[in-house]
Amino acid sequence: MEKNTKNITLFEASSIIAGYGIGGGVMAVPYLASLNGLASALLIMIVAFLLSLLLHLMIAEMFSGEGEPKQVVEFFNKHLFKGRFGGLFTWIFFVLMVIVFFTNLAAYIAGAGEIILSLTGLPLWVGEVLFYIMAAGVVLFGLKVLGISEKFAVIGIVTILLVLMLASLGAPIHSVSAFGGTGSRALAFYGMMMFCFASFFSGPQ
Repeated sequence: MEKNTKNITLFEASSIIAGYGIGGGVMAVPYLASLNGLASALLIMIVAFLLSLLLHLMIAEMFSGEGEPKQVVEFFNKHLFKGRFGGLFTWIFFVLMVIVFFTNLAAYIAGAGEIILSLTGLPLWVGEVLFYIMAAGVVLFGLKVLGISEKFAVIGIVTILLVLMLASLGAPIHSVSAFGGTGSRALAFYGMMMFCFASFFSGPQ
């Protein structure tokens, strides 16, 4: 390892993983949970967490057995997509990853642009460009800067959540159904939870 390489701390690495999940579901998860009832939402979250944990342990086992860093697609190509159609499945997985990341980035930029618009009054496109420059700038400076920025972002999010939790203690309590929703709503919530738990893309980093 080069002397100029800056290693990230455990907290910074955890913040990168946590930031991925929080950023992906901070708005969608509460809404989808409200459509399924408290008990149903908790059950779906537990099932999604356990299945995601199993998947991540399997991927971590593959990571630990390699002598050099590789991307997720390379790992899947070596250990999963084998046989006659292995190359085809690898390309399909790669294309799906590009689509997911592209749509995820588009959602981030659109949402951030609207927030900047409401806070500053700047045109929507200006807010979107400013957010993209800030987000790309962090990544441009490397993994260490990304870890530090995610660390402060996670600390800020946790602080906001604590403030909201304390503020809600004095709010009136409304009855909440234990089970509710339909199969499509349950699947939508399960899919979002699996998306939020999918931090294995941060593994090669």
